[in-house]
Amino acid sequence: MTLGKESRTTYILTNNPQVVKVWASRVRVDFIEAGLVDFYKAARDRIHEGEVLLSHPLSSSIKPGETPYKSLLIKQADNSPQLDFDSLDLIEAALAATEKFLQYYGQRLPYYSERVHRDFQLIDLSVINSALESAGLDSFALETRGG
Repeated sequence: MTLGKESRTTYILTNNPQVVKVWASRVRVDFIEAGLVDFYKAARDRIHEGEVLLSHPLSSSIKPGETPYKSLLIKQADNSPQLDFDSLDLIEAALAATEKFLQYYGQRLPYYSERVHRDFQLIDLSVINSALESAGLDSFALETRGG
């Protein structure tokens, strides 16, 4: 989906397959099959390329490192990208908080049943839905994906 006259695209970056299932037919969704630390590192790489976070990486009441799923709303870089230091600070803080929390668990998440995984996916989906709505990009305002 393109916003206004700018040549920027807003999209979802996620490691949550449920978000892909719900949103991919309506908006660009970039899926990264990775744990949370590697997901945040991939998001940080995109920020270094000039992309901007539109949602907070530590949104929700779940502590960092407790959930394996995260989705972020991101604005794609334009033709002359500049580093957004606010986005970089946010993603670095999320990465540090997650790594600190994972140290408590011995560098990995506790074992979760499939049911708990589905619950975490649903929570993350709810959070990104709220972010889309707050940004005025809820399902009613979204352009269909394609051409």
